[in-house]
Amino acid sequence: CPIHRNVKEALAGAKETDTLVVMKCVNSAHRVWANEAGKKAFDLDARNASLTELIEVVGGDKARILFHEGKLDAGIIATGQCIGICREILPMKELFKRIMTEAEDVINKIGK
Repeated sequence: CPIHRNVKEALAGAKETDTLVVMKCVNSAHRVWANEAGKKAFDLDARNASLTELIEVVGGDKARILFHEGKLDAGIIATGQCIGICREILPMKELFKRIMTEAEDVINKIGK
């Protein structure tokens, strides 16, 4: 995944409770990682902020800083509660290899 190592490591250390639902006040709810930007967006929701106010926190320019420079509180990143089970940073090839191996194991167990 072409994002900064800081982001990968932070997400690998996150728990399933480290997410928030934000942007409900503009009818565009998203679940995001509860970093500082996510918490700010959550607070803006609580006071029914305008889209203009939200963009200051959730805009793509902020996310680019997060993804490319590794500044963890610069922007928001969408993630579900499944983040709590992601503990390793693996190359995609290894991840798919594990998925296939586990699927084959399940298929073999069912077939018996």
